[in-house]
Amino acid sequence: MAKQFQSPEEVVRVAKIIAFAMILGALTFAGIAWFIAQQMNRGGDQDQLISLIMAATSLPELFIFFFVSNFMSAERMEQRPGYNPTWSTPEMKPYHIKLTHIIVQYALLQGACVMNIVAYIIEQNWWSLGIASVFLLFMLSNFPSETRFKHYAETQQTYS
Repeated sequence: MAKQFQSPEEVVRVAKIIAFAMILGALTFAGIAWFIAQQMNRGGDQDQLISLIMAATSLPELFIFFFVSNFMSAERMEQRPGYNPTWSTPEMKPYHIKLTHIIVQYALLQGACVMNIVAYIIEQNWWSLGIASVFLLFMLSNFPSETRFKHYAETQQTYS
């Protein structure tokens, strides 16, 4: 059974925990990858195919990150078969929608980080780690806050 949040502060706290865990997971994996790459003794061959493929497939995730709120409106979520909303009051609805946005957005960016970190492990191209760092910066710069949630709730109430 899904937990029913009683206040916006609870939703924001959960969003911060999820965001922090996803950032920390990607950072930990990057640290392990760097350590593994330092222990591997590769010759002078600098393959780039996997790194290029991973970089190219992670770019659409950045695009989707910015437009996920357009794809995940409350109306679209309510049209899903078997959808059972878990908000306790109508005022909590935008907070739950924003929490869902954050989970999807951070999952996309973390996936992009992991793909490029794996490319770094395989081919040891420093720029694969750089691309993963850019995605981590996007995660950090969009860290959930009370202000972001309140602004989102206000805009949703204005447009509905």
